[in-house]
Amino acid sequence: MRKTTFIILFTTMTIFGFLQEDWFWFNRYEADNERIVRNGEYPEVVFMGNSITEYWALYHPDFFSEHHFISSIPPCDFFMWNPAIQEAAQTIVEINARLRDYAKANGIVYVDYHSTLADEHNAFPKKLSDDGCHPNPDTYFIMEELVLKAIGEALK
Repeated sequence: MRKTTFIILFTTMTIFGFLQEDWFWFNRYEADNERIVRNGEYPEVVFMGNSITEYWALYHPDFFSEHHFISSIPPCDFFMWNPAIQEAAQTIVEINARLRDYAKANGIVYVDYHSTLADEHNAFPKKLSDDGCHPNPDTYFIMEELVLKAIGEALK
């Protein structure tokens, strides 16, 4: 099974490697970073993220044309694309606790999406997420309010 998985993964990487030079998107923001350095217009806040950040920029592009942020982990109790991952909700709670402690110890403002977005099972409620892990378009408005409040605190 392992050998088959490796062969499938390698074949997929090879095929897509021909279609896209940077298949893993290691250099996804390289051009933006070079432009920032070249122009010397460094942002006060940078948003580091993942697919949630990508979708956010897609659904709410105006928000990102004005701001750059640091992100945290929203709730998710099950990764449908990888059901082997167990106790995702608890793992996220533990990681967020570490992030919160680190932020507090280092004087960094912490944006707590989880407390606002999670249900009683530390999962994303259906009304806020279609797949249980990614916010739906309207949920990003809630996240934007939290981020803007945190940015206001950080820039004081």
